[in-house]
Amino acid sequence: MEHRNQNGYIEEVWGASESDPTLLWDAFYTIDSSTASDLAVTLVKLKDNTTAIKHSSDMTGQGSEYSHNLFFTLHDKAITLSDEFYYALNNNIEEDNLFYGVNGDTVDQQTYEKAFDTYTGEEQPIIKSSIGTKEFAMDLSNPISSLENVINTLTTDMGDFANGKEATMTPELEQAITDYSYFGNIDKRDALTYESMIAYVILQKIVESDASGEYGSGYTEQTVKNAVKEYFNVDLDPNSLDLPSEFDLENWNWMYYKDGIFQLAASNFYEDVVIRNIKKVVQVSDDLLFAKVNDLNFDNMNHSFNTNLDFDYKLYINKPIEQWPDHAQPYLKRELPTYLLK
Repeated sequence: MEHRNQNGYIEEVWGASESDPTLLWDAFYTIDSSTASDLAVTLVKLKDNTTAIKHSSDMTGQGSEYSHNLFFTLHDKAITLSDEFYYALNNNIEEDNLFYGVNGDTVDQQTYEKAFDTYTGEEQPIIKSSIGTKEFAMDLSNPISSLENVINTLTTDMGDFANGKEATMTPELEQAITDYSYFGNIDKRDALTYESMIAYVILQKIVESDASGEYGSGYTEQTVKNAVKEYFNVDLDPNSLDLPSEFDLENWNWMYYKDGIFQLAASNFYEDVVIRNIKKVVQVSDDLLFAKVNDLNFDNMNHSFNTNLDFDYKLYINKPIEQWPDHAQPYLKRELPTYLLK
């Protein structure tokens, strides 16, 4: 990541995989470079359903026009430059005032347009540029809503797998889907999410208290490790979690680890209340179900601390977020859509 230690603009493209994320491509632009000031970035859906990254710089003024376009595509798990196009027109001279270029070669207009046409497709602007201004093309005022729209679009593109015949909702099926409401942010590749795994096995009473604790219930290290291994296939090392060992009112934490014992401070408000909203359940095959859920979280603990109100949230679980009282609104958060296979 040495390219991040420079003073300028950084562009990166990352790829997802079963292991760690992979940096597919990066570029650096100095702050005062014309490339940085003029550059616009667009994603183009090509005719073969692949996507190209389009870099474009366009200038017009004093009888001249200039256009420079670069297209980057994915090849062999890396983003590389596929084609580069130049176009220039100078009306201030009478002869040879028009120039077309493809990949460094001067070409005629027909050859230029034919090559450029291969990159014609639906465009999604990322960064817009004009004289003296540069801005993101996406509306970033509500990023969760924007991500939700992307995820919903991806769901539509999943075809029959996610959009086939809906399964009959039974109390047993609804309960089975609801049972997974409190998994939280969990990724076995990321040690920062291991605390969520411990929270799940303890707070969902998968393990019972088997030790005394100074501040509340106690759970032996081996009991917790066994449950985390069984449910998440993670070999837990408690010493790597950086959990506090002593109760500190100024820096309160819901869990402590000391002398091989996980301890929970006494409280009934450890977790957000997860209100499960099942959007659809599709019968993919005789023994496979696909479910899409869009949960709502209510921060019951901070609501109680900050408002000092005796509020029964259960009366509002089946009501739209807009119908919750004003004092509860700041403590409600809509999560991104989640998918389950059962």
